[in-house]
Amino acid sequence: MTRDLAHYPLSELVIERPKSTIRVRDSSEIGPVPFYTSGIKIARHIESLCSGENIFIATGGKANFQYLDGPAAYSTDTYVITGTNRIETKFLYYFLTSQTEFIDENLFRGAALRHLSRPEFKALQVPLPSLLEQQRIVRLLDEAIERITVAKANAEKNIRNSRVLFESRLQAEIQNCFDNAETTKLENLCAPDAPIIYGILQPGPHQPSGIPFVRPTEIQDGVIEAGSLHRTSPEIAKRYKRSTLATGDIILSIVGTIGKVAVVEEWLQGGNITQSSARIRADKAKINPDFLRYLLLSSQLRNQYESVRMGTAVTRLNIAHVRALQVPVLPLHRQQEVVEKMSGVALICQNLSEVMSRKSNLIDVLEATLLQACFSNTEVFS
Repeated sequence: MTRDLAHYPLSELVIERPKSTIRVRDSSEIGPVPFYTSGIKIARHIESLCSGENIFIATGGKANFQYLDGPAAYSTDTYVITGTNRIETKFLYYFLTSQTEFIDENLFRGAALRHLSRPEFKALQVPLPSLLEQQRIVRLLDEAIERITVAKANAEKNIRNSRVLFESRLQAEIQNCFDNAETTKLENLCAPDAPIIYGILQPGPHQPSGIPFVRPTEIQDGVIEAGSLHRTSPEIAKRYKRSTLATGDIILSIVGTIGKVAVVEEWLQGGNITQSSARIRADKAKINPDFLRYLLLSSQLRNQYESVRMGTAVTRLNIAHVRALQVPVLPLHRQQEVVEKMSGVALICQNLSEVMSRKSNLIDVLEATLLQACFSNTEVFS
């Protein structure tokens, strides 16, 4: 579309809204109007600063554009523009969105916190077809992106459904275990030479060649993200050798987001944890480690976490609470049956989630490609 078209600097095509005096921290979760900041999340505010069609532009962090036709408020770190009578505001929004990567890489300056260079942004060259052509392109993009949005929502819904399916089956299996067995404290099923314990209190500054330690933030969907692990000095790790990790150990987060669970793989053997997690080592003569992992993930154990957790701003479990968690005592063969059933369900749910995640990613690529094609090829919509 941009070949053979006149281009004009952005500054000649827009009206700037007045700079806001509302700070990000003045937003709330309630209020009659949406409140835009440099982030993607839209908060609320009690009064509007603008109405009609507007584009809300992040000035700090990374390039981000949002559009609204209606009353809104915005923060001090947000640049707001609307089109003149020469350009449709939504056409401009679609064009800027198609240029997000270029703007992010070339028009944001700074090291720690990057900021948009407004003079360079205002000099950005914008293609300008006739108003009728702009309106036609907006209609076609609206229709295409609406279909893309529905497809993405369906993919994300299926991902959520796969998690709900797993959790409901897990709840039923574990409830059956509780209904048909005596219970005991978790510590009674752990290896006698490795009591349930938390880890390093003060790991110190990151040591690139040191001993890796796991924080709750590195546990995502039951997997330890190796790339984000910090490391501590061998001297500090030696002082906390009591909580050294071995292959097959279970890590349970006990501070902040309580109840994250991960199993230590061979590559992490000899590592450690922080005081925000508990190390649990199963006595394999009494409990199957995989069965214990499913127990710790179950709603029945989560209810126990909730009943004893402490704190308000930052919640936590005392290590004594973890040791005293009540778990069912089943014969090992019965535990293995539960593991096999749940492993099958987990595999089905994982496959579904991965398929839907790939679909969602492809939809994102499709939307970006559609916008790029629209503003670089005159024949896309002909």
